[in-house]
Amino acid sequence: MLKFSQDGPTADKQMRAVIFYLTTFGYIDGDFDQAEKEFVRNYVRKLVESRVNDAVPESDQKLRSELTLKFTAHFHEVFIRFIRKTSSKKCARPCLRNRIYW
Repeated sequence: MLKFSQDGPTADKQMRAVIFYLTTFGYIDGDFDQAEKEFVRNYVRKLVESRVNDAVPESDQKLRSELTLKFTAHFHEVFIRFIRKTSSKKCARPCLRNRIYW
């Protein structure tokens, strides 16, 4: 599993980068289907769980659960916004191409 920075803002950027790359690979064949999207959502959840488990003591299961739910929902929303932006008919391929070749 990936290890994110202990610094919150840096870890946020790292997670967004992972979501960006997974989304880009999802569109590589021109069709980001439901199975691929579900894979990304599940992987994001696993990454969040891992990060929370590293940061919160095992004795505080309630806090672990709350943070996992909160941040999984947050990063799923990031994923959805990115899909909406890149899947518009005007943008899909040019947007991804421009982002890939910064």
